[in-house]
Amino acid sequence: MYLVGLVLTSATRRIVLETGQRASASGHRCRGAKELLNRYVAMPATEAIQPALDALLGIVDQVPAIGRAVVQCAKAIVLGNRHLSGRNSVHLAIMEEHGIDRILTFDTGFDGFSGITRIS
Repeated sequence: MYLVGLVLTSATRRIVLETGQRASASGHRCRGAKELLNRYVAMPATEAIQPALDALLGIVDQVPAIGRAVVQCAKAIVLGNRHLSGRNSVHLAIMEEHGIDRILTFDTGFDGFSGITRIS
């Protein structure tokens, strides 16, 4: 999301693309579309929404829905781990429901959570 509109060096572009390809190839899923829309509308930078969505959907193979079971699981996670944000608890609940054990993020809130590897 933060790379849309930036002029990237060829080395940086290669690293971003390789990281995305590894994430997609290893089965990562992403729930970034909602966050992406919220951020670009708030900035405001709505002209960046389509390129950002194209980039996001180009490296993920599925965008899971948030259902009742995910919300209940997220509640249990956040109540048992007061240091986690509500948003991170939802991400972890989705990951648990879909058997995902790796997340591509710079958010250190995922560090140390049992069974999860953060790729940054």
